[in-house]
Amino acid sequence: VAQGYQTVKENSIYIKFKLKPGQKVGDFITDDKTYILAWTTTPWTLPGNVALAVGKDIGYVAIKQEKEQYILAKNRSGVIDEKHKIIREFPGDKLISLVYEPLYALTDKENVYKVVSGDFVSTEDGTGVVHIAPAFGEDDANVGKEYDLPTLITINEKGEMDADVPGKGIPVKKKNEKNRYAVDDLIIEDLKKRKLLFKEEEYEHEYPFCWRCSTPLIYYAKPSWFIRMSELSGDLVKNNEKINWIPEHIKEGRFGEWLRSIKDWGISRERYWGTPLPIWTCGKCDGIKVVESAKEIEELYGKKLDDLHKPFIDDVKLPCECGGEMVREKEVLDVWFDSGSMPTAQFNYPNGATEEDRKEIESGKFYPADYISEAIDQTRGWFYTLHAISTLLNKAGKTPAGYAYKNVICLGHILDAKGKKMSKSLGNIVEPMPVMDQYGADMLRWMLYTINQPGLPKRFDVKGMKDIMNRVFRMLWNSYSFFVMYANVDKWKPSASDKGQATGDKANLLDRWILSELNMLIKNVDEKLDSYDIYAAAKSIEKFIDNLSNWYIRRSRKRFWKSENDSDKNDAYATLHHVLVELSKLMAPFTPFVSEEIYKNLTGKESVHLAEFPVVDEKMIDEKLNEEMKNLREVISLGLQERAKAGIKVRQPIAGIVIKGKKINNELIEIAKDELNIKGINFNEEAEKDIELVLEFKSVTKDLIIKYNIEGNPSLSAEDLKLEGIAREIIRFIQEMRKQAGYEVENRINVSYQGHEKVFEKFDGLIAKETLANSVSKEALADFDLEKEFEIEGEKIYIRIKKA
Repeated sequence: VAQGYQTVKENSIYIKFKLKPGQKVGDFITDDKTYILAWTTTPWTLPGNVALAVGKDIGYVAIKQEKEQYILAKNRSGVIDEKHKIIREFPGDKLISLVYEPLYALTDKENVYKVVSGDFVSTEDGTGVVHIAPAFGEDDANVGKEYDLPTLITINEKGEMDADVPGKGIPVKKKNEKNRYAVDDLIIEDLKKRKLLFKEEEYEHEYPFCWRCSTPLIYYAKPSWFIRMSELSGDLVKNNEKINWIPEHIKEGRFGEWLRSIKDWGISRERYWGTPLPIWTCGKCDGIKVVESAKEIEELYGKKLDDLHKPFIDDVKLPCECGGEMVREKEVLDVWFDSGSMPTAQFNYPNGATEEDRKEIESGKFYPADYISEAIDQTRGWFYTLHAISTLLNKAGKTPAGYAYKNVICLGHILDAKGKKMSKSLGNIVEPMPVMDQYGADMLRWMLYTINQPGLPKRFDVKGMKDIMNRVFRMLWNSYSFFVMYANVDKWKPSASDKGQATGDKANLLDRWILSELNMLIKNVDEKLDSYDIYAAAKSIEKFIDNLSNWYIRRSRKRFWKSENDSDKNDAYATLHHVLVELSKLMAPFTPFVSEEIYKNLTGKESVHLAEFPVVDEKMIDEKLNEEMKNLREVISLGLQERAKAGIKVRQPIAGIVIKGKKINNELIEIAKDELNIKGINFNEEAEKDIELVLEFKSVTKDLIIKYNIEGNPSLSAEDLKLEGIAREIIRFIQEMRKQAGYEVENRINVSYQGHEKVFEKFDGLIAKETLANSVSKEALADFDLEKEFEIEGEKIYIRIKKA
């Protein structure tokens, strides 16, 4: 019902309930013109009224207006618009047990038509007095049960007024020609004639509508079968203590609170299709028989049954001990009972299970389940029914555990980009298939893993898919494509013994670092998945992919580019191949499709989903190296920031930097020099603050200070640095020309130039090496594939290239 609430404007009415004269309220005595004012937005429920509820701690007043006296909450006395006088004040508990004349006398039972206490009564609206009709509201029903009040069923199963009152035979939610509810109008008109209507006013409020067809609903009391779960609240709470909840707060919060205040479970439904209620009753002695199995029914019935569903089961009559005949109750079971029975019902346990299945269940192998995941609303649905039936079975000695699952991930709902619930009526539903057609199922899965913690609501915006594509999947795929492209060029194949395990001091530092990070990742993901922390596991994979692409591969490119097939190049291939294979296995549970594609192509094996999940090799983890590399990257990041502030391009070499702080090893120094395009690094604990471009910062790198000093190294010529910067610009232009000409990465070329002769005279070797040029000549190529004109530092340069 809660799925279909709508805001409506309807006429509400204030009704005069006449108190019987001669009753004392403190020193106030009622007369034949004393009334309690009550308020309702559903006049059709008034024939079912059996009591009036007040708040025992709310202050009430008696107001005299002309010849009549009205009792209502003091805070709501403003509903009496015209001139009036307060003649008495008293607390609500003084009103309890007062009796009044019924609006419609539909019962002659005693203990009815009286004032009772209700903790739900408020003074936010109305009069502070609530009319009670137990057949048509949860609070009303609870009050009726507490005070032993009769439940007057004044509406039939078609929703028509069934009592002998105005509107009889008319559906209570059918509107008349005035677009008002017809029965309400007839009741109101009747109250007016009898001078029991105080006033009428329009009121805006929330009302339940069918979420499928948008017709108004009514609460309706009907006889049902219940399981008295309220007596098992302690067992439910105790069994919940053994379950690991993600998020953790659901355990004692939403789910725990539900269990602590659990209500009895109405398990019967008046539907045709479903599991027949296994209850037979005797019309002669009112005896009840609940059967446990088909075998028991057949033994009592004396015949074998071919079909246990309706209508066949309804023909089965069982003998009663009194000599009478027992007939099955017509209802079927709540489908949630079916869903909650699933763990054992799938094995026909306990009465119809095979001996093998029985042993597996009772040993704990099949039951409880390791894991379950559903949305937050299932704390009142499947999570609860599974838990409730497990508790019941365990209480009866049928199962070894009183809980159905060991771990549960409770998911927040998916909302639209603005945080609103998705709804067809609002037109804000995002269909998943078009999203998967455009981005793939893996990207959608990844977004839902990483958008936020599992229990939080998730705002879904297609723009976020683009971010996932660029930040994770494109980076991963480019890393994989980079390896495949160069491995194919060099015809590199992994050997059976080659696992990319770089070890020893002589192994390449970057290889040792990425393998250390890989094993840290395997360890972290394994630990997080063991504790069902999917979000943290996925986030650590994202970070690793960034490290792999933007640091390891970028720093190792020249190892793959070089023409010599030496051991260092082979180590680079072996390491990257090993990392990609292990990463595909690690990501397989998260992204089954892209992982399968990468794994099968790199290994030639049948499927990544048939491979063993990666196991950490602790020997490969070098935490000192990981920390040093992290600190180095922070230094480089800060250095690049200083370049940007000074307006110095990265391609322009500078003399060096001065670092104040602990030293880093020589291999890391070479990386820093290359990344920052500098010729040297000085470590100076007493660096002067007046040196140009000084940056002081505090971080894990121990108050390092980076300073640039272009003229500070007398062994380096500022002119040479400037020329090298131009040379790197020329290299960039030639690389762009290679792409435009459609050359393959392994194609060697010949280059001719005109302009910037000084640059070529000093750095022709560097230019040739970086662009895979066999020759770099001032003599113009007569036959060429592409010619381009550029301008660098105000001087034009003409470049021609030809595939060698």
